[in-house]
Amino acid sequence: MKNGILKFGDDFVVSKKFTVNDLKKLEKKYSVVQLTANGNYKSYKITPIKFLGKNIIAILNFEGDAIRRVNIYLISKDASWSTETEIFEKRKKSAQDAWLSSLLNAPPPYSFDWGRIESNYDQRSCSSTITVTFEDA
Repeated sequence: MKNGILKFGDDFVVSKKFTVNDLKKLEKKYSVVQLTANGNYKSYKITPIKFLGKNIIAILNFEGDAIRRVNIYLISKDASWSTETEIFEKRKKSAQDAWLSSLLNAPPPYSFDWGRIESNYDQRSCSSTITVTFEDA
């Protein structure tokens, strides 16, 4: 992750050079669903997949053909409509903070020459996510 490479599978590797066309080549093997197409902006959901030993949902966001952001949602085996509460999500956020810290061997913020990694909790949607943002050099 520190190097800006997200390996979701042997043939599914996302880096700053990943494009919409690269994703389309993977549609038959992975569950890829287009979520939005708004002018030059598109987003795609891939679920469920493994990432570094965790079950996740990934949302890939593109501007034109270029990857700009990947949102990673950790899937909890304990999640259900009755357990998805603010307390549950804040615990999940704490767990993802600890996981990122151990993966990256450092406390936040996580800024690199290729972009940044953030752990977020969104109070409006009551969800926590890891966001990987690829920035222009």
